[in-house]
Amino acid sequence: MIKEKYKKLPMLWKITIASTLVFIVFILFIVFAQTAVFIDWFIKHKNKYDIDLSIFKDMFESYGDLIMISGVLGIIISIFGGIVISKVFLKDVKKLTNTMEEIKSEGSLDKRVEIGEDRRDEFTKLGLVFNSLMEDVEDSFNREKRFVQDASHELRTPLTIIRGHLSLLNRWGKDDKEVLDKSLKTSLEEVDRLIYLVNNLLDMSKLDNLKESLSGNSNVKEVVNTVLENFKVINPEYNINVQYNNIEEFPMDKLHLKQILIIFIDNAIKYSNKNKDIDLIFEKYNERFSFEVVDRGIGISKENIDKLFNRFYRVDESRNSKTGGNGLGLSIGKKLVSAYGGKIFVKSEEGKGSTFRVIIEK
Repeated sequence: MIKEKYKKLPMLWKITIASTLVFIVFILFIVFAQTAVFIDWFIKHKNKYDIDLSIFKDMFESYGDLIMISGVLGIIISIFGGIVISKVFLKDVKKLTNTMEEIKSEGSLDKRVEIGEDRRDEFTKLGLVFNSLMEDVEDSFNREKRFVQDASHELRTPLTIIRGHLSLLNRWGKDDKEVLDKSLKTSLEEVDRLIYLVNNLLDMSKLDNLKESLSGNSNVKEVVNTVLENFKVINPEYNINVQYNNIEEFPMDKLHLKQILIIFIDNAIKYSNKNKDIDLIFEKYNERFSFEVVDRGIGISKENIDKLFNRFYRVDESRNSKTGGNGLGLSIGKKLVSAYGGKIFVKSEEGKGSTFRVIIEK
């Protein structure tokens, strides 16, 4: 019963009661020890010198009163000291609690706990961990917010175009065959764009929720031949040179390898220049497998390389609007490679081209 009530008490009173009990035990130990010493001394001297202990009656009574007064004062001091100590120790915890309540009530993720420069105790570490956690939460929230905004923007554009053409057809365009054909063609293209974007968003969502690493194996030539055949139909003017270097298998599921190759080759084509040559080179060193896609296109500036894999990021907005890119391809590629424990390295020079290199250790 008492234990349950103690558990329900605020931390301030828990610490106060605990410190008081410790102090009382300490006082009692001193009192009993001193009393034992006095009694032992008197008994020894009584036996030795035949002293009548009644002469010390007043002293014993005074000693008893002193013990009582000291005990009461000790309890009062211990309670007061416990409260003071509790408040000092719980000061930082109270700051943390107040900050959390402000974040909850105001919905503001930029709130942080004030950290003293000189203190490096456990409470300070708790504040530092909380601030670090809130920075991660705020960063994640802002990224998701930007992602939703960008996704909304990407979805809004094709929907607006489709609505515009349907309104045109509804008013008078259906009676004009040329306008009808043009509107239907444009609407179908925008529908395809929507399907492509939604599929990419679904891929990103699946990869974001992926908790386990991926593994697999695929026949390199089989996957590459399938990818190249598709690109030759769509972009016959491009010459994609492949170097297998006696590599027959790659440590990645064939569907994922195909998806990544499509992303990087498609990116190379989008940013190509007059030179239509693209190299696809596979290599192996011990248990480390790699491939790289090399183009001779417009290249990428140094300040843009670090942003390439951000969702919806585009190096050249005007070029992407013409080619239909939505800035998700490279993000998906990086997520897939990371899921296999691999890394992507980019080397580029403006006006000379870019090299995207994928490395995976088996």
